[in-house]
This record gives sequence, structure tokens and C-alpha cells, in this order.
Amino acid sequence: MWQGHDNILADVRAELRNLILGSVNSAREEGVLNISAIPEFPLQKPDQHLHGDLATSLALMLAKEAKMAPRQIAEIIANGIDTGDLIEKIEIAGPGFINFFLTNGWLCDLLHTIQEKGEQFGKTDRKSVE
Repeated sequence: MWQGHDNILADVRAELRNLILGSVNSAREEGVLNISAIPEFPLQKPDQHLHGDLATSLALMLAKEAKMAPRQIAEIIANGIDTGDLIEKIEIAGPGFINFFLTNGWLCDLLHTIQEKGEQFGKTDRKSVE
């Protein structure tokens, strides 16, 4: 999936962000979601593991402009995402949070990268500041 990349977690977040953006853009083009632009949105690790691996509150952010309930927007976004090899499942929680449960494939890629890099894994080129 992401073998050979130094920062697999950043790649996973970027891929998930692109899937979300694609879903929102499709909904806009179909006239299902009436918004002028997609704002920068958080994609973060939930406080509780039961809420998935990553979550976003984008639906809550879009609700006012779209003049729709955040939960309805979350359903539109979730239904427009192809889970592919990255996402095991998507859940909508509370007023409209979208929780993503990832497959273990990216973890296997991370372990492969750690094994390949050996002692060099995690090192940076930055010089330490004293």
C-alpha cells in the first residue's frame, strides 16, 4: 500500500483526507450538498478507541452553510467514500462526527518500513538545538 514511504501515518491521513474531499466534491457536483467551499477540517485521533482510528467534525462545520442537519451531511459524506483497502468501516456518532476504523494493512506497511530502515527509522536530518 504505502511501502517505501518514510511517514506512513501522514500518508494514511492524506489518503483519508482525499477520500473525504472527493466525497464532498461529488455531493456538491450532484447538488446534494449546497456549499461554496470546503474549509480546512480536522482529521484526528478520537479520545476514545471505541470511536475509531481517526475522526472528523467536517459535517458539523458545513451544517450552517448547507442548511442541513450535521448528521445528514455526515451520512452523505460517509456514503460517498469508497472504503477500499484503507477503511474497515465508517460510523457516524453524536450530532455528526464521522469515525473511521482503518484496516490493518497500513500497520503491516509500517512494520515493513521499520524493518527495512532498521536503526535509521525515526531519525531526522535536523540538527538538534541546544
